[in-house]
Amino acid sequence: MTLVTKMKQLIVCLFVGVVLSQPSLGEIRHLEGEVIAGKRDMSMNVFCVDGYKFVLVHAIPQQFASPQQPNLVQMFEEKNGNTVPAKC
Repeated sequence: MTLVTKMKQLIVCLFVGVVLSQPSLGEIRHLEGEVIAGKRDMSMNVFCVDGYKFVLVHAIPQQFASPQQPNLVQMFEEKNGNTVPAKC
């Protein structure tokens, strides 16, 4: 291989590495949130991610309680008899 070919390969590898290592540029907004009181207090938040609604629910840790995993689900709505993702 010639020096020019090796340099081309190096430049392509660097370009691909830089492009793939960039963080995604998605938009995330917090729309609403509330605490649901009960036997186990829960926190429910609605987020807008790239134009679609998502709900995040998790238990608020009590003293000496083990932490719970949060649940993230996408909101859907019915339009003309079809279920479609809810838009913000």
